[in-house]
Amino acid sequence: MVIIIGEAMHDQSKEIKAYILTNIAKNPSGIIKATVEQFSTSATTVQRHMNALIREGMIAKSGNTRSAKYYLQSEYDRLNVYTITGTLAEDQIFKEFNDIFIRFPRNIYDICYFGVTEMLNNAIDHSRGSKIILESKFTDPTLTITVKDDGIGVFKTICDYLQVDDMREGILHLSKGKITRDPAHHTGQGIFFTSRMFDTFTIDANAYVYTRDNHIQDWTFVQRHGTSGAEITMTINVHTQTTCRQIFSAYEGEDFSFDKTEILVHLSDFNEDNFISRSQAKRILLGLEKFSLITFNFKKIEFIGQGFVDEIFRIFKNNHPEIKMQYINASDAVRFMIERSANTK
Repeated sequence: MVIIIGEAMHDQSKEIKAYILTNIAKNPSGIIKATVEQFSTSATTVQRHMNALIREGMIAKSGNTRSAKYYLQSEYDRLNVYTITGTLAEDQIFKEFNDIFIRFPRNIYDICYFGVTEMLNNAIDHSRGSKIILESKFTDPTLTITVKDDGIGVFKTICDYLQVDDMREGILHLSKGKITRDPAHHTGQGIFFTSRMFDTFTIDANAYVYTRDNHIQDWTFVQRHGTSGAEITMTINVHTQTTCRQIFSAYEGEDFSFDKTEILVHLSDFNEDNFISRSQAKRILLGLEKFSLITFNFKKIEFIGQGFVDEIFRIFKNNHPEIKMQYINASDAVRFMIERSANTK
């Protein structure tokens, strides 16, 4: 008798799961209620089966308990390939994924729209490649978006424009913002703001992997081999409250223009002598005359040399008195050198 009951329960479990998988696409917000009514069972029982399908990777959930919607996982996971032509447009590509992104809260949708279209536009206009791949994946609560091209690579694009050879220098300048090889048509703001909107933002190009982790507010880069083209990966927790407006506001001046930037000084460390030389300082300062407020972040740095400090906090400051300069996360030794330079005529 126990065996018969067990088999009956097992059969109903399969029937409930089959019903959910068959009907979820046409009723994403009411599938729990519909399943309860179909099998005359409790919402707790149906939810248990739904959770099992989520764990098995067959169902994805969007929203919180009261506003939850459920979708087939295959509806979130998508990969499309596009040929780069003179008529390819980033907003048209985005429309092919709009049905995915529209399922998330408005702030997440806006972040996806800005980030995806900016990265696609960069690839179309600057990669010198022949194709682009856009891919989305969702495993609650993390949405992952990847934009990949087969071009020359983001860092080489920047290095060619700045006429420098070291890819690490391209990485450094890219982190500042307002760096673009086509200022007539691009502001150079896309990567700067996108990298701060998402939880993590990674560029894999030109044998380097460059990552911004906004949980710890830090950039890192590591060298690797065998990469071709550029692959940009963006992840975000779909329950975050971050908005585009918040990120823009943090770097806007009084006229609402992109007027502020923050420099992680340790990105200029190219295995040299611990931030001593004037040449290191000049690398950091390149292009910063475009901003009205510059914040130098000395995180991870224990000591800086007199020439390095003098170039930034005396010479550059004297040449650009209209620019406000400040620093954060300075050790006692770093703070001493900066204040000493500030008191030097």
